[in-house]
Amino acid sequence: MGAIADFIARRLWWGLLWLSRRVWIKNLQLKMLVFVPQNRRDRFKHTLIAQNRFARKHGLRLLTLSIYLVIASGFLTTCYFIVLWIFDSGLIAPIPQPEDTQR
Repeated sequence: MGAIADFIARRLWWGLLWLSRRVWIKNLQLKMLVFVPQNRRDRFKHTLIAQNRFARKHGLRLLTLSIYLVIASGFLTTCYFIVLWIFDSGLIAPIPQPEDTQR
């Protein structure tokens, strides 16, 4: 499972980095300055740079963790539905409960 999650995460990470290096994405990030009040624009630029730095530093690990969680969730859901299918088909039966007797 680890190799599959790493493979998927690395391919997604490559695509995200490729997109983030496009000029139109960089322009789109800078055009967000229109929505920021004038007195906070310098801080916005520094925050954007810090956010991109954090993403470059920790993004692949976070993406790999997310892929692990998606694969684990899919695996557990599949196991749950297989057990339900086996139960509905009659291959296993619930343990009979002793009848409640009134005293």
